[in-house]
Amino acid sequence: MMQENQYPQKQQQDILYVYDRICRKESKTRQILQEYGPNRIDVPDVQPNMRTERPFGKAFAESQRKRAEEYLRGNPDRLRTASKTAWSEPDEPEGTTFTDAAGNEYIYRPGAVSGGEAVRQQPLQFLRDQVVSMFESIDSRRKRDEDAAKRQAIAHKKFTENRHALITAFLMLLVTALFIGFVYFAFFVIADVEVEGSEIYTADEVVEAAGFAVGDNLYSFHAGQAEEMILFHCPQIRSAQISRTVPNAVDIALTDDKAVYYADIYGDLAVLSSGLRVLGFTDAETAEADGLTRLVLPAVSGSVAGRIITFTQERDLRYVRSVLSAAEGSSLFAEGRIDRIDVSDEHNVKVICDGMYILKLGDEKECDLKLRMAYKTIDSNSFDREIPASIDLSDFSRSVEASVRYDMRLLVD
Repeated sequence: MMQENQYPQKQQQDILYVYDRICRKESKTRQILQEYGPNRIDVPDVQPNMRTERPFGKAFAESQRKRAEEYLRGNPDRLRTASKTAWSEPDEPEGTTFTDAAGNEYIYRPGAVSGGEAVRQQPLQFLRDQVVSMFESIDSRRKRDEDAAKRQAIAHKKFTENRHALITAFLMLLVTALFIGFVYFAFFVIADVEVEGSEIYTADEVVEAAGFAVGDNLYSFHAGQAEEMILFHCPQIRSAQISRTVPNAVDIALTDDKAVYYADIYGDLAVLSSGLRVLGFTDAETAEADGLTRLVLPAVSGSVAGRIITFTQERDLRYVRSVLSAAEGSSLFAEGRIDRIDVSDEHNVKVICDGMYILKLGDEKECDLKLRMAYKTIDSNSFDREIPASIDLSDFSRSVEASVRYDMRLLVD
C-alpha cells in the first residue's frame, strides 16, 4: 500500500480533482452514504435518483476538494485507486478485495460504479470535456447556463402574455372563414342564365355544353374552361364569352361560325370554316346546295369537330391559309364563281372557276394579284366565255399578261 507522504499536496489535489470529475454522481452518492451514514447531521439524506439543489461555482468545487482530501488522509490505500484515469487500469487484477475506512470489504471491478471506482468514458466525449475545460472556466459555464435559463424564461413569459392575443386572432379568423363560406354558398347561386348571339343552338344546349346549370354557385366554374367546352360541343360557334353579374346571373355572348368550304377527309365530307375549323360533316348534294366551295387538301392527320384540322406536315397549314385568304379576298370568290380550290401541291395550286375555267396559280406567292388578273382576263371583251379554258398564271409578272388556252376537251373534275 502507498503512503500519503509519497504524494505532494498539489499532486494529490490534482488527482482528486480528476477523480471527482470522472466519477458518476450515483456512485459518489452511494460512497458518501456508505462511509458517513445517512444519519449524519452534516451530510444530507440523499436518496438515489433524486435531484437536489446544490451551490455552484468555486465554493462548491473547493468544498468537494477538501472533502476528498480528508477522505484520502484517512484512507491512504485508496489514493492509488483514485489516481487512475479513464485511460489506465490499476495494477491489481480484477477481483482484488479492498477494505475501506469503515471496515467494509469490496471487490474491484473495472468499469463498475460500486465502491466509487473510476468509470471508463467514451474517447470522443472525454476529449471534448478536456478541451472545454481548458478554454472555459466554471464561472463562464455557470453564466452560460444562467443566460440560457433566462432566455427560456423570457420566451415562456412572452408566450404566456401573448397567448390570449393569439387565441383571439385564431377565433376571429375562424369566424371570418365561416362567414365567408356561408355567404359564398347561400347568396352567390345562379338563378338566371342569358344566352344570345346564336341562331344555330338553343340556350339549353349552350348551357349544358358549358358545364354549369341554374342552382350552381356563381364561382363554381372557370369562365375560360366553360368557353372552351362550348366551342368543343357546339362546333358551329366561332367564339363564346361568359360574364358574371353579381349576385346570381350569368351572361353568354356567342358568335356563330360560317361554313365556307367542304373537303373529303378519308371518305368523310367535313364542313370547314374560313379558318379551317371543322364545323361538322355533310354530303355532296347538301354541300353544293349550300354553296360551299370544295377544297382539295394535302395529307391530313386529324379532323375533330370544333377543332382546326391538322396536317401531316405542320408547314402545310401556313401556305394553305395563305392561299385561302387570297381567294376569299378576290372578286371571283365574292361573286361565288369559285367552285374548287386545289392546294394539295404547294407548288401547283389550282382554282376552278365558273365550272369551266382552270386557273393555274403555281405557288402561293402573290396569289391575290394572280386572281385579280384572272378576273380581268375572264371579264375582258376578248375572252370567249363559251369555251373551257386553262389560264396559266404560274409565271406571273406585273408586265406580262395571263396565258389563255382554250380546249373543248378540258375537264375540270
